[in-house]
Amino acid sequence: MYIEYNSNPENKLVGDCVVRAISKVTNQDWEKTYMEVCVQGFMMHDMPSSNSVWGGYLFTKGFRRYIIPDTYPKRYTVKQFCVDYPKGIYLLATDQHVIAVEDGNYYDNNYGSYNRNRNNSYGYDNGYSRHTATDQMIGKLEMMMQDATSKDKATIQRCIDELKNQ
Repeated sequence: MYIEYNSNPENKLVGDCVVRAISKVTNQDWEKTYMEVCVQGFMMHDMPSSNSVWGGYLFTKGFRRYIIPDTYPKRYTVKQFCVDYPKGIYLLATDQHVIAVEDGNYYDNNYGSYNRNRNNSYGYDNGYSRHTATDQMIGKLEMMMQDATSKDKATIQRCIDELKNQ
């Protein structure tokens, strides 16, 4: 079932589907998610919207990537995925969109996107521990603090504290 979801603090609707979906599946606010994905992009010298950047970020959070086998129907929709996988937390990547799925429900602010084909997904696995990438992310955030405004410093510090407590 579709459930409207938009964690963007200004309720923007375009361009941040990766951040919105990740914030949902990780139970984080939009700002923390955005900051951490941007740091991951900075470490990789790539844009935060790059599949390898946000995929790498999800990996540090215990997610693993799964690709649809060739035996699945050519047009495998998000709706069908939810029927086939009614339990669990997933982040689905379609041809041009990213969607959060939790226990058979899909969360987003763009209902029209759900008939797109799903090319791959990330499934959550609680069995993974903290990775060294987290320590690298903390170091990069600490470097960013030097040039940040006071408002941004508070957000960055909150991200650092939460990363240290994982």
